[in-house]
Amino acid sequence: MHSSSRHGTYVTATLGGEDYRAFVPPPLPPTPPLLLDQGHHALLEHASYELGRMNGIVADLPERAPFVHLYTRKEALLSVQIGGAENSFQDFLLLHGDEANEIASDDARAITNYVAALKYAIARLADGVALSAALLQELHQQLTRSPPTDDIPTAFRDQQLCVGGAEPATASYLPPPPARLPALMQNLETFLRDQRQRRSILIKAALVQGQLELIRPFADGNGRLGRLLALIVLYAGRVMDDPILCLSGYFKGHSRLYFDHLTRVRTEGNWEQWVSFFLKGIAESASKIAKAALAIGFMFKQDRRHIDRLGRAASSTHRMHQLLQSNPIISAPAAAHALGLSEPTIRACLKHLEKLEIVRELTGKQRNRLFVYNRYFEILNEGTAPLL
Repeated sequence: MHSSSRHGTYVTATLGGEDYRAFVPPPLPPTPPLLLDQGHHALLEHASYELGRMNGIVADLPERAPFVHLYTRKEALLSVQIGGAENSFQDFLLLHGDEANEIASDDARAITNYVAALKYAIARLADGVALSAALLQELHQQLTRSPPTDDIPTAFRDQQLCVGGAEPATASYLPPPPARLPALMQNLETFLRDQRQRRSILIKAALVQGQLELIRPFADGNGRLGRLLALIVLYAGRVMDDPILCLSGYFKGHSRLYFDHLTRVRTEGNWEQWVSFFLKGIAESASKIAKAALAIGFMFKQDRRHIDRLGRAASSTHRMHQLLQSNPIISAPAAAHALGLSEPTIRACLKHLEKLEIVRELTGKQRNRLFVYNRYFEILNEGTAPLL
């Protein structure tokens, strides 16, 4: 089906006195060009429609900012979970402010760093910085930084990477040797910047993610960077208004297909199956977010009506309800600090919200109690259970 030019090459290198063969993917765009049939065009049209629908529904949310805030964090969690993180969404939501910089969990730090990298990318794009190999180095530094104060961009790896094994003889995949990385990353940068390529932004995102995950230019974090890059390409291409597409949730839910399709790109040059898989992921992810936004918007409106009936207590309880939209799990002291209200007032608000069945207490304790915006958290939490 595909010419050998799609298959890449194997080169011989030496590590510890032993020769091994590493894979070098061909440059982008694929040659011969992608063979997109009616099925691909239907998938592309459907994915584009679902993205547009998602954009419109989220834009109409009166509470758009907290929704975007939490869904970018959900994407971060899902991406890190693909690599084996065992943190739950509840764990992550309990991290507030400076505590996120002091946590001991590598998984929790990886989630926090992913959010930071996404914010960093958006800020750089807003400053007019183009997507480039240098920017990818900066983003990788954000993804893997520890301690967080380290601001030196990470360099491309200078050693052979062994995927699925400790040494070449036991590895399941040997990506390009370090000497091949500069040319490969230069090609990826050229493809990212090329505005003349007559292809959809959605397909471009699929190609650059797949290529980066084949190249694996860094010692670690390549999967997270590839998924982040796809999100950034879609955002920079203005096919989504906010970087909230939880595409990692689709990859996580279809993890075997995710890795199988990437393997087929390497072994068969089969970009077409990977593109189909990617487009299905966009459509499904956008549809889920649109559905969640509709449900959340309706729920907030309904809950506000219930709060309106509280009389004199309505004003402070509305403020508490507003805070819960950005912080769906919170303690009374944290809420008092955030709102500038006394703890007795906050506890009274929470008691009203409990009676209205809007919040419930999580711990079952008398001290250090935590309250969750129950139905809201259930929607946010969908699909976030760690992989077994």
